[in-house]
Amino acid sequence: MSNNGRIRIGITGGGSIARSHLDGYLEAPEEATVTAIADIDLDSARHLAGASSPVRLFRDYREMLASDIVDAVDICLPHHLHAEAIVAAAQAGKHVLSEKPLCLTIDEAHAVQQSVAKAGITLMCSHNQLFLPAVATARRLLRDGIIGKVYEARTTDSFYNDLDPSTMGWRGHRWMIGGGALIDSGYHPTYLLLHLSTANRSRSSPC
Repeated sequence: MSNNGRIRIGITGGGSIARSHLDGYLEAPEEATVTAIADIDLDSARHLAGASSPVRLFRDYREMLASDIVDAVDICLPHHLHAEAIVAAAQAGKHVLSEKPLCLTIDEAHAVQQSVAKAGITLMCSHNQLFLPAVATARRLLRDGIIGKVYEARTTDSFYNDLDPSTMGWRGHRWMIGGGALIDSGYHPTYLLLHLSTANRSRSSPC
């Protein structure tokens, strides 16, 4: 951690989602500071860094992990690269925030679990919709019993996709994305339902 108490963040991947992550850090300057960005395309990393405070750029995130200028890494890579990057970060002793999904296979899940446990680092998945004000309010209403027993819930999620493999990039390849709508945009409503369905578990069910 830097001597001013802020967590030093290294962003891995300079694509579009990384911009939202960087903007979040810029809104909490007393908590964290982005000190490095890694992307195989240095122009993408440079564009992402923009006019932010001095940020060191890396072409290989492993070099960033080996440096002493980051305490935690924020993984904003295509799906199929998440598990490998998480394991590498854990082995380097860096805490991790990763875009979803953390991994694509059971074997990758075991590798992630074992590396994180061995390193003793913190791993968090970027389930960003859990922190939406409407979701927090709904969970509180359920937890406090203001909403009665829920028997059914329905949610929808919208994600634009022209379904043209020539323009979809890595999302146009199943081995990269890991599956269809459920593991991509459908991931969000799934964890939201799980999150809300556990809100009143500690309360006794009504007779």
